[in-house]
Amino acid sequence: MLELDEIRSQLNIEPEDTSDALLTRYLRAAVRRFEYRTGRSLFKSQDDLPTPTPANALVLDADVALALLLLIGHWNVNREDVTDAQLAPIPHGFNDLAEPHRWWPDC
Repeated sequence: MLELDEIRSQLNIEPEDTSDALLTRYLRAAVRRFEYRTGRSLFKSQDDLPTPTPANALVLDADVALALLLLIGHWNVNREDVTDAQLAPIPHGFNDLAEPHRWWPDC
């Protein structure tokens, strides 16, 4: 989906500051969260679309990538749901970027 270098750039971290395994976990979880929230199947590029293409297929574009990066950044800063100071809910930016991609199957 996204490259680890792009995630590191968004988080303003150096390669030695956070493990690739952790960033990969965040990325996979963010993709699953996006797919669950939108009902879509996310693909990295047009070349990755299977044949036949699912009706709910969505190719990663700039706003979807930003939604994933915002969510990964949130999880990197807020490693637990609750702190001594406050609750840390999922950022509105993720929801705002994901909502227009919501798939509504024909009923």
